[in-house]
Amino acid sequence: MAQSFYLREQADRCRRLARGTNDMVTQERLLKLAAEYQAQADVQDAAGGEAPALPG
Repeated sequence: MAQSFYLREQADRCRRLARGTNDMVTQERLLKLAAEYQAQADVQDAAGGEAPALPG
């Protein structure tokens, strides 16, 4: 569970950074990264926190 919490925190951080930039390329990359962190957190939660993080 601690791992999924950390991954969700990183996803939130990426979303905040994306909102704070006017560069569309950077914004898209940050939002994609946020989605990847969120997906990894979902995998962790589904496996009870015991699944390894997805390769990045």
